[in-house]
Amino acid sequence: MHLWATGACAEVADFGWLVGVLGGLLVDLFAVIAIARTPRLSARAGGQPYPGGVDRVLLPLLPYVLAVAWFAGLWHVGIDQLSCYALRSAAGATILIAVLLIALVPLAAAQIAKRSLW
Repeated sequence: MHLWATGACAEVADFGWLVGVLGGLLVDLFAVIAIARTPRLSARAGGQPYPGGVDRVLLPLLPYVLAVAWFAGLWHVGIDQLSCYALRSAAGATILIAVLLIALVPLAAAQIAKRSLW
């Protein structure tokens, strides 16, 4: 299996998976960094946000980086293979992001419930 091949739909699908999974991994990485840098929920913590860092500069650029990567991949495979590439790259990114959300949403709900007034 050659990931850079762009001849048939099956080869384009493999390349689409690669682009989608790398894009999803980048979104997951920035989501974890953003969560780790948020202020604590407790009343004693003060709620002051962390000072700006590299992630504060790069986080707004993330959609543009992902769009450029996706369109560069589309340019690589050609517009005639758009359906194969778009479907597989979207599926790859969705699966990787969903795995992180499945893990984080119950954890966040438990933390919020522990600190709620009810």
